Amino acid sequence: ITYVVKRSSMFPGTRYNARGLKVTSSKIVEPANECECELIFSDGNYYYSQTWRRGSPPLFWKTERGLLTASHVLSSNASEMTPIYFYQHIIKRFRSSRIHIVSLLSNKEGSHERSFNDAYEQGVRKVLFTTNLSNLNDDGHETVGFNFSRFDINNLLSNHDTNAIASTFFKMLQDDVSCSNFTKVSIETGIIEGNDDDIYSPSQLNQNENDENITSSDPTDILVKKLNFDIIPIDTPNKQSVIFRFNCADSLDRTNVATFFYALYLTAKFVNLTQCRNFLKDDIDTFDVTDPRQCLKQEVIDFLGNSFIISGNIISLMYTNTDAIKTHLIRKVMAPQSDNTK
Repeated sequence: ITYVVKRSSMFPGTRYNARGLKVTSSKIVEPANECECELIFSDGNYYYSQTWRRGSPPLFWKTERGLLTASHVLSSNASEMTPIYFYQHIIKRFRSSRIHIVSLLSNKEGSHERSFNDAYEQGVRKVLFTTNLSNLNDDGHETVGFNFSRFDINNLLSNHDTNAIASTFFKMLQDDVSCSNFTKVSIETGIIEGNDDDIYSPSQLNQNENDENITSSDPTDILVKKLNFDIIPIDTPNKQSVIFRFNCADSLDRTNVATFFYALYLTAKFVNLTQCRNFLKDDIDTFDVTDPRQCLKQEVIDFLGNSFIISGNIISLMYTNTDAIKTHLIRKVMAPQSDNTK
């Protein structure tokens, strides 16, 4: 197992100075504390990869600091560039036909984090990305679909134990994890398996050719963006077709915990696909993919736990100059260790 995290340097700054989105002079929408994460498995012949994103809520917002407290404030045009972020950074890069947003913010009525959720969801719902303008009602592979899940992890922690929260989380992810395959690459050739109908990487194309303005479709208020490239249909063999994007307010503590459990789920999916007995407990013959804690060897869980604690701390130190908190939730499923990191 290899876990890779790449943190963007395009919107630098510490937590209170780099929030949400900024637009560069070249009209690229850049999010704060954005990380691209990739979990790669190998069976000796192939690499199996799944990638996801985590970062600041892609809205225009800031933190206003008082003498003793700080509050998060949305701009009046908070979600104006939200769909452009997804187009520039996720749709063009990954060509996925579905994006699943997992927001870990509080969903309590009247809270500022609830208003962030509302603005965020409004932003992703107001643009339709399609490869076929003549069939805008098509629900198939010609249109990029968005799922927006609100998972108020802090509220759940106040009422449930970690195991119950993890089970609920796995069930929420289940449909989109099950229908998105691993990108399967030959170790010997570096070519995607079954590459006869391959979709070119964005690096092989002119990145500016598809950056025309988003135009309004009449008579609805929904905007339409015509894509001049193919997208990967759901359940395409050997290619990832669903991209997850996780966030909390800072994209640090809650996000790190949630993506660790997501990685456990992906590991169980890999084991189920390849029948990799090396990752399974010795007494397991059949198992439920949606309950990876019961089937994966403790050393596999511990490797992932340590990987996420270490990388989570590094991301947090770069953004806040402190270690990530809530890592005790990861340690609860790990074997006892002498390290007492928070």
